[in-house]
Amino acid sequence: MNINEVLDNSHVAVMQSIDDLPEAVWDMPGVAGEWSAKDTLAHLTSRELLLIDILKTFQGEQPSPYIRRWLEDRASFDAETVQSRAYQTAQLVENEYEDAQLRSSALLTDVVDAQATISWLQPPVSLADFVQSLADHAREHANQLAQFRDKNKNIE
Repeated sequence: MNINEVLDNSHVAVMQSIDDLPEAVWDMPGVAGEWSAKDTLAHLTSRELLLIDILKTFQGEQPSPYIRRWLEDRASFDAETVQSRAYQTAQLVENEYEDAQLRSSALLTDVVDAQATISWLQPPVSLADFVQSLADHAREHANQLAQFRDKNKNIE
């Protein structure tokens, strides 16, 4: 499976995991620790936006402030990016995720060499390995979201 398919499959898993999620439970904690479904999707959105900026470095751009913030402290980056969407509706967060996934998939298609190295990342890693780890992470959260959805499907 090529990295485009890996990324697309993770996107499908995330979207399927929130399909039919009752509106009443979007803000309920418990999907991933204290994160709600909306928080978890906000987190995945931040990772898609990160991937977009990383893919742009393969087009000659320097690592963005967004990338540099992630590199500085990944845990606080996650907390900050989730918190930045706290007052958005679940629909806005979902829309942002969908937009970011379309953009990341389109940019990934433009990258010719999946084995190219993200040299400024320490330790350096291939783009294919980075995308694979991102997709694995998204699928892990998709599984959590699906379990949460199934557990709470009767709440209205």
